[in-house]
Amino acid sequence: MGQYQTIFPEHTCCAHVSGEFSVNTMNERYFACPKCQIYINAGYRWAYWQLENTQHVSLNDAVNVENLLKVGRYWNPQNEEKNDWLCKKVLPNVKEFLKSHSSHGVIYLEEDTILSEESLSYNWSEVQL
Repeated sequence: MGQYQTIFPEHTCCAHVSGEFSVNTMNERYFACPKCQIYINAGYRWAYWQLENTQHVSLNDAVNVENLLKVGRYWNPQNEEKNDWLCKKVLPNVKEFLKSHSSHGVIYLEEDTILSEESLSYNWSEVQL
């Protein structure tokens, strides 16, 4: 299998290298509105584990906002997962963003897609939390 043997194929951020774990860089995750050309932080790894890993969203694909707003595990973190950044900044702003742009074809992206000069979203603006 080469130098890197994936231990958890569904977890692309973890790889096994010569008996040790190596953590690859995981990029930020965003919800983006192509009509308004803006995007918002989806919650970094929280979004990955609660939405992407559970197949509620896929990178570079349109988001079903109505269904996404019903994913309780994303919107209501367990007590051990709660923190001010996630619960007071990210989730309320993401919810408002999704509701405001639900008819605009919201998509789920990663940082490299947005920052790539070849990307259609290269000059879009980030909504600050």
